[in-house]
Amino acid sequence: MVALVHVTYWALPFAALAAVAAALLGRQPARTGPLDALGQASYSLYLLHPAVLGLVVLAAHAWGWPAWLSAVAAIVGACAVALLSYRLVERPFMAKRALPDGAAQATAAAE
Repeated sequence: MVALVHVTYWALPFAALAAVAAALLGRQPARTGPLDALGQASYSLYLLHPAVLGLVVLAAHAWGWPAWLSAVAAIVGACAVALLSYRLVERPFMAKRALPDGAAQATAAAE
């Protein structure tokens, strides 16, 4: 009897191998999709997911949500909060930091 091999046992290593091969050949995947945006916001996701998860757990207990709804709400909520934090906090902070010294001082004086 032949056992079925789960897709993660062959698909994930194959995808990783394809990504390494593409990087070695100098071809990079397109950087415009939603996963790229989430990758840019990954630090915000790392920092904020515990707070979102805590709020979802409180809401789930208060309103009697099923487990699948709690999981979906936690994932979507954490991603949404991370993307907002990246757009409204991280990116403006990094843009100010990236300015040359004279431009940063002129910006600070203008404010």
